[in-house]
Amino acid sequence: MGEHRQHRRLNSSAPEEPGAGEHAGRVAAGEILRRAVSAVAPGGRLLVVGHGAFPPGSSHDHDRAAPPLPTSGEVLASLDLPDGWTVETNESVDREVEWRDQGTVTLTDAVLRVLRMRSNDLDMV
Repeated sequence: MGEHRQHRRLNSSAPEEPGAGEHAGRVAAGEILRRAVSAVAPGGRLLVVGHGAFPPGSSHDHDRAAPPLPTSGEVLASLDLPDGWTVETNESVDREVEWRDQGTVTLTDAVLRVLRMRSNDLDMV
C-alpha cells in the first residue's frame, strides 16, 4: 500500500507577543513553526519553504525599511530544536519563472527540511 501521511492543521491565530510592533507577522510565524515542530511524530519530517528574497520590482524590493526575509539558517535557529532532530536540507534554491511583464526572472526560496528521529534511531547514534 501507499505511504500513509498524517496532516495536522495548525492554529494560525497565534497570539502576538508584547512589543512585537510592526514585526508581528514574524512573531506569529515563529510561534506557528514552533507548534509545527511539536506536532511532528517520531520518524516524521517538517518542511519549511519560504521566499528567500523579494521578487524583483516588488514594492518591498525598494523599501529599505522592510525587514529582510529570513534565510533557512535563521528559520532553523529560531526553531531551537531539541536533541533527536536531523537537518536534511538547509539551503537557498534559485528558480527561474516568467514574472509579470518582466520576462524570465530568478526567484530565491529558503528551504529547510528536518527529520525527527525515532527513539530506536537515537540509540544507534
